[in-house]
Amino acid sequence: MIQSAWDESAEWYDMQHAHGVQSEEEHTAWVNLFKQFTSDTPITVLDIGCGTGEMSLLLAEMGHSVHAIDLSENMLKRAEDKARKKGYSISFSIDDAESLSYDDESFDLVINRHLLWTLPDPEKALREWNRVLKPHGMIAVIDGLWFPESLSGKSRRFLSKLGILISERRNPFKSYYPDELIDNLPHPKGMEAFEAVKYVERAGFHNVTLHSLDEIMTIQRKYMPLSNRIGYQMPYYLVHGVK
Repeated sequence: MIQSAWDESAEWYDMQHAHGVQSEEEHTAWVNLFKQFTSDTPITVLDIGCGTGEMSLLLAEMGHSVHAIDLSENMLKRAEDKARKKGYSISFSIDDAESLSYDDESFDLVINRHLLWTLPDPEKALREWNRVLKPHGMIAVIDGLWFPESLSGKSRRFLSKLGILISERRNPFKSYYPDELIDNLPHPKGMEAFEAVKYVERAGFHNVTLHSLDEIMTIQRKYMPLSNRIGYQMPYYLVHGVK
């Protein structure tokens, strides 16, 4: 069910603002962020839930050896196509974020973006990601509280979706997941930063730090149509930890 939902959205995923990297300014901001957790020496990276490969492409551009996985075959096809056009050698494969096919201690860095909140068992997933990291390897979880339940949050989302419906003639009111699947997720509205930190710590990571991504969000909003900007105001963060 999850796989089919993301297969269906693969065709338009990159066109959705804040999913695809929309500007050179945003591109530079992501690269500068990743430089904080990597070095000039190439490392091995696993991008979990890579989608159409935006983060994988950035890390490959920086000279790292990137393996990228996703449940969606259609997402991976688009990611492979983009990597091929840019001349990057990235290993893409279908795999389960909560039960990886990789050996213990295979990677220097495990990264994911907009994934943790979608998982049925986030702590199980993080323990699995810990398993495939080398000693002193690093985790980087990028996520947010996507659907705040406050009155202002709900109002902004409604106005934003209405504007998208009119301007793009696309139905933004349709959820990624069927209702019965959403009802079984522990974080169907996204994840508060403190919750993500707790998950990372409970999975055995140390020196866990929280980084606000307000700067990247500000850049993203600059290049969005007004209808998208209205609703794009929520906590956005990166949680970093060391094995």
